[in-house]
Amino acid sequence: MVVYVEYVLLENMLLDSMLLYLSIRAVREKPSQKALWCSAFLGAVFALLFPLFSLHDFWKFPFGFLLVLLCFPWKNCQNQYRKVFPSLAWFFALSFLFGGVLTALHSYFSFALTPIFTVVGFFILSIISLHFIRKIYEKRTISKYLYDCVIFAQERQKSVLGYLDSGNLASKGEVPVCFISPEVFYELFIEKRQGQVFDEMKIATVSGKKRVRLYKGEIQVEKVKKQVYFSLSPNMLSKEYKVLLNARIFE
Repeated sequence: MVVYVEYVLLENMLLDSMLLYLSIRAVREKPSQKALWCSAFLGAVFALLFPLFSLHDFWKFPFGFLLVLLCFPWKNCQNQYRKVFPSLAWFFALSFLFGGVLTALHSYFSFALTPIFTVVGFFILSIISLHFIRKIYEKRTISKYLYDCVIFAQERQKSVLGYLDSGNLASKGEVPVCFISPEVFYELFIEKRQGQVFDEMKIATVSGKKRVRLYKGEIQVEKVKKQVYFSLSPNMLSKEYKVLLNARIFE
């Protein structure tokens, strides 16, 4: 079998570049393109020479650390060393994960692990991983603004999870407006709709201005209890929180 060195180098460069990019992005940093490709090239050379010198697998770990270190964005950044080891952990975790997935697909479907298949497979897995990394950080960001709440309305009360939305400045007079999910709205208001008193106001949405109904009640967020208006928000069907809190709820 004939092995072309330049093809092996190119393949490994592409694989290492994707892994290094993901491992740096996973710690919310952005590597420079030059540093990334230089580090990926060194990784490709190491992968080519590694089997020739019969080196112990142990040397993969310090060399992986060097690759991450070289493409890490150090310029004008303080305390970056705290992110190097998490980035290194992502690098090895993704390497084992991608290799395991491709090997499993190879065994299950019984086709050859050609360079094209490997690169395309890594590319698809990289896109999927990048999506999940973004979702993880989005969830972490949202969790900082989640509060346990108790809604009091129609002689009922319900414990829910609320999200403090800095963009929700809606108010009717001096009373803030909170938006609740359909299931909470139905449980607290719809079942006693007959003869129920409500107010109305106009709000601005992406599709333009619309008139919404407002129902008076109270909400307790931590130790703060306030009289507010509640309005239905169908957009919270798939959210983990059930109440969109007003930005002025703690004022």
